[in-house]
Amino acid sequence: MSIWTKLWRTWLPLTLCVIGVALLIVKDFSAFGVDAFAAFVGAGSSVWLTNVLWRMGISGNQDRDDEEDARQYLALHGHWPDEHR
Repeated sequence: MSIWTKLWRTWLPLTLCVIGVALLIVKDFSAFGVDAFAAFVGAGSSVWLTNVLWRMGISGNQDRDDEEDARQYLALHGHWPDEHR
């Protein structure tokens, strides 16, 4: 995994959430601090969730490829690869 991928998947959402918490504390739980907290934590959470959903979607490609390979095996040999004969 490249450094840019790690930055995008982990450090960007974490940094946004930490900034939100820091602003909440620094602004002494004022209205601005609460609004900033909600905005930054919301942004960080949405970046993280987008990454999770993207990885889940991509992992389905491997499952489809495995299924295609198994079907080709079935067509050649007459039984599924995991069936013992």
